[in-house]
Amino acid sequence: MSDLTSTATTGPASIEAIGLERGLAGWFLDRSHFPRPMTTLISVIQSQAFTAQSKASASEHGLRSYVGLEFVGRWAYMGSRPLQSTVSDAGLEARVGTLLATRGWERAFEIWPQVRDHAIAANRALQEVDIRALDDEQLDRHVDELARQHLVMIGVHHLPTRPVLLAVAWYLLRVGEWTGASHEELMALLAGASSASLSATPACRAAAAAAAELLGSDRPARELLVELAGIPAAGAFVNDVRCRVVDGFDLDSPRAEELPQLIIDRLRAGLAARPVEATGSGLVALRERVPAPHRAEFDAVVAGAQRAAAIRDERGLSADAWSLGLLR
Repeated sequence: MSDLTSTATTGPASIEAIGLERGLAGWFLDRSHFPRPMTTLISVIQSQAFTAQSKASASEHGLRSYVGLEFVGRWAYMGSRPLQSTVSDAGLEARVGTLLATRGWERAFEIWPQVRDHAIAANRALQEVDIRALDDEQLDRHVDELARQHLVMIGVHHLPTRPVLLAVAWYLLRVGEWTGASHEELMALLAGASSASLSATPACRAAAAAAAELLGSDRPARELLVELAGIPAAGAFVNDVRCRVVDGFDLDSPRAEELPQLIIDRLRAGLAARPVEATGSGLVALRERVPAPHRAEFDAVVAGAQRAAAIRDERGLSADAWSLGLLR
């Protein structure tokens, strides 16, 4: 077995090993992402992948600390950890100034489509493996490969985390300064910016259009799924979503194919979905409140925040929700 799957048998780190005192000392119990104890294998993978990506991102920006993730008694704790840096205070200030002046986080958005497509291709390739045809040794190697894939995909999930946060924070700061709008008002205007959360992705809309007549049937969802496989666009969409987990981050999370009504409902929503509009009436009205010399920058800042919202949704669907479903 690989280091990952064999390490999983040793159990999570002790409280003492990560410097916690009864769950305190600057760390907090993360019930938002991990509302219940995690299986040992996934706790090992999550801790390694999340912490490595967090450290790499913080180092890239010259920061003095990063966010660590550890599991104590299979419960998730997060907290700040010091990071060795060779950048001086003046150098760090200059680096941050350049980052803000150039909106440097947008470089991550430029490469995201290639990262996403690579993740999708890698997950598709592993999904095509017929595990029923594997002998015991081959199955053991395949499970190891799935564990390694999930480790990589969690890294992909968190690759754009800091750029997404920076883009939205910059939108709130700059547009708030220009218009006096509250954070609540500004966040509300980002609603609908993500096609992934609206059943409005091109793949979903194409699948729904191709299967419109079938989706109008009141037959059981599981029967409809079988027939959708015979419609190329719909079958391809279902094949891409069926193995993704739909609730949680652990091995007990159900896959979409176990909840066929969910897939059918998603496709039915796709029948009415329209491509996401970059500029709604609310943003048009908001733009009028921006001083004229700043309107070009306003357009760029809003576009960045909208792209961030879309990536925030895409990353899990393309990467670790899929790889976890395959491992499950």
